Amino acid sequence: METPDGAQTRAATSARFPGATSLTLRASPRTPAEPMRFTGGDFAAGAVTAWVLFLILHQLALLVPLWGYGIAGLAYTLPWSAGALLLGSPLAYLLGWTLRRQPSIAVHLVAFSLFGAIIGLGTTALALAMPPPWGLGIGFGSDLTPAVIVAASAVPAVALGWWAAARSALLDDKRSADSA
Repeated sequence: METPDGAQTRAATSARFPGATSLTLRASPRTPAEPMRFTGGDFAAGAVTAWVLFLILHQLALLVPLWGYGIAGLAYTLPWSAGALLLGSPLAYLLGWTLRRQPSIAVHLVAFSLFGAIIGLGTTALALAMPPPWGLGIGFGSDLTPAVIVAASAVPAVALGWWAAARSALLDDKRSADSA
């Protein structure tokens, strides 16, 4: 049954959705012309997933150079990565929107990996250059270790964040098509 806004409504089974009487399935935004189009929810899920993955990967990457004191790095990692999330999200949205007609997952993964590298390196450069208490105030100098650590964390985190959100959205499309 179609609702006025075009969403499909179906009765939910009590086994899958206990206590529910109906479930509204939104029509997929993806079309043959725009096979990788996404919703705001898809984007938010990918962005938050990428951020959480970055925090995890970054802490793991800090184990060696900081000899286990990576937790101290969270004092800078959390606010700077949250800033990168907030300021980088419009650019990531634009990148995703630009690629919405591109069906190749590999192209998206490469694009979002490069985006992760650029955002990670840019954020690191700012954090190293800004004076305390906002940053470290040490600059890059000849030691590129911080940049390498952030890039090694940001590249896979952003690509995997995109992949997880895209996979979830595409699986939802498949489930909706199978149940129709």
